[in-house]
Amino acid sequence: MRLAGYAKEATHFLAFNLLCLDNNLILTTVKFLDWRVLNYVELGRAYSDIKAFKAALKVISYGITKVLYSKKIEEQDPPVPEGTKETLIEALRVLRA
Repeated sequence: MRLAGYAKEATHFLAFNLLCLDNNLILTTVKFLDWRVLNYVELGRAYSDIKAFKAALKVISYGITKVLYSKKIEEQDPPVPEGTKETLIEALRVLRA
């Protein structure tokens, strides 16, 4: 929707999607982190397309917070699997870019 020029309409869908993803315990695991990061990035891009830069920054900051929280949870049960570490690092890299 965003690429077709309907960024404003896409923001409603993507924001609702993020709320649902972040409130479903199973979907908050590292297994689904790449998918969640993609949603954060797309919502941020949709906001920037409609010139809502503060909202875009807030979404990306929220995404970084969620990734760091997932990292903290994973580190509570050492050793952290190598694939999980790589996924967390990549998610932070994508959101900070």
